[in-house]
Amino acid sequence: MTVGEDPTEWGSIRWLSAITAFYIVAFMLKMGEPDKLWWWLIALVFFGWLYSPFLLLINFSMENKKDSSALRVVFVAMLFNSVSGLYLSYEAFVVSRTDAGGAMMFGVLPMYQLVISAIGIAVAKGQATRPGST
Repeated sequence: MTVGEDPTEWGSIRWLSAITAFYIVAFMLKMGEPDKLWWWLIALVFFGWLYSPFLLLINFSMENKKDSSALRVVFVAMLFNSVSGLYLSYEAFVVSRTDAGGAMMFGVLPMYQLVISAIGIAVAKGQATRPGST
């Protein structure tokens, strides 16, 4: 690895977080009313709430860029959050098409994802403290 080059795991985390942000915005645009100014103000708050589990993982991975084993655990937690969030959002917004299901997704899904993120960070910290990890 050359000077200034990021580890592969860090690059994967960045790509996955960008893809996740894209699908969150896409679902918000599909379900919302983007032609109204008030919607954009509320959407920014909801985007922050929906993206908070990923920001937690990104923050941890930025602090632990040198530890590839911790980054792998963070990547798995982020991948689980992304895939489950995409699947559940698709089921709520596209398949069922109910407003109540979408409202529940905005409120409840990030709480579960925050728990998964916290578990992933705890495992990554445990992995980092093991002798011979990296």
